[in-house]
Amino acid sequence: MLGRDDSLGVVPDWNTLTSEVARFPCDVAIVDPVSRGSGTLTELALFTSSHRSLPVVVYTVLSPEAMLATVELVKCGIAGVVIRGFDDEPVRFRSVLRDVSANELSEALLASVAEHFASAPVMLLQAIEQLFRSPLRFQDVGDLARAASMTRRGLDRWMDDLGVAPAMTFVKGARMLRAYHYMRDPVYRFDDVAAKLGYSERAFARQMRVMTGQPPSMVRERFGAKLFVAKLAERLCQRAIRNDEDNPETRTRPHPSRR
Repeated sequence: MLGRDDSLGVVPDWNTLTSEVARFPCDVAIVDPVSRGSGTLTELALFTSSHRSLPVVVYTVLSPEAMLATVELVKCGIAGVVIRGFDDEPVRFRSVLRDVSANELSEALLASVAEHFASAPVMLLQAIEQLFRSPLRFQDVGDLARAASMTRRGLDRWMDDLGVAPAMTFVKGARMLRAYHYMRDPVYRFDDVAAKLGYSERAFARQMRVMTGQPPSMVRERFGAKLFVAKLAERLCQRAIRNDEDNPETRTRPHPSRR
């Protein structure tokens, strides 16, 4: 059921999972609350409550023990349930993972900039949607141009014609949106967030200030989700923002998305 661009990380216990998600950008955790070595229900509930930015999908067998554990986890905010042998055929499973991985911040941001892309080619609009829903799959403007089936120069011309910021600003903005998503979990330090996004901590702080006018500490302390989305959308909808692509400090390192 995994797609071509997906990768799967397997961990033996919850302590290891906690370490993994601190180091890697994970889209979703798939867990079995009654599998051998998975720990107590209390440990599972503690993980879900302390990692609100990471959707957790329960994948388990149909049994009284599993259903009891699942009911308890639902109270903690798990994102979905898949029963082995009943609704785990690939198309259905992929649909569940796609639905829970779509971050509400991404949808809010896309809605905020939608009017600026009303006259954009369909392929460009779809590429922008993919960018904000899966930002770590876009390392640079070239990736965005390919997703839009355009040349780099053609993409730049379209962004200028639409009256929005350069494509690189969108690439960086999508990463800062995902950064804010992670930052809402106090369990993540700023160096954790930077590493998950492929930045040095210094470069991450600089990019956050460029996009919002504030350092990460102030963003975490003072910016609610609506304000952050509004600030970022305002930045993205400004024409001819300085393009920092050639600044080595702001370049990101490739980072595989992990499930």
